[in-house]
Amino acid sequence: MWQSYFAFEQPRKLRVAIDYFVSSQVLKLPLELKLLTMFVLLENLKATFASFCGYQYSSGYYQKPSGGRWSFKGLLIEMFNDVSMNPSIDSIKALRDEIIHSGISQLPYDMQMSIFENCQDVVREYFLRLMGFSGSFFLYSGRGMKSMTI
Repeated sequence: MWQSYFAFEQPRKLRVAIDYFVSSQVLKLPLELKLLTMFVLLENLKATFASFCGYQYSSGYYQKPSGGRWSFKGLLIEMFNDVSMNPSIDSIKALRDEIIHSGISQLPYDMQMSIFENCQDVVREYFLRLMGFSGSFFLYSGRGMKSMTI
């Protein structure tokens, strides 16, 4: 696992990514700031994945090899597929868009928290798969009572 970490540490900026991941869990932060930190982390992971794959960046977008441009969601799906993941990210993207564009969400707190927990689980699994981990790990959403095996 450490070999994978060292191989990806610089090109995928893993120190920054891990810092965002840990920072998003600070207890005293408002939920919107925790969510924003996770959304910035997803942007970071997406951008470093695109760069690692050699996708060109032009006019605010990464370009597909076919000449089209990647959307935020499309590039995240590509990134997750690269490690054999297929998470549902529609609610994550919708909340991201709402908070980024308005600064606050109209969703009830418990619904925002559920999306935050899902985002934590998805990113946790992504990091582990990227590192070549195989085995069981605890889900953030399960509060140490629920695990997943990859």
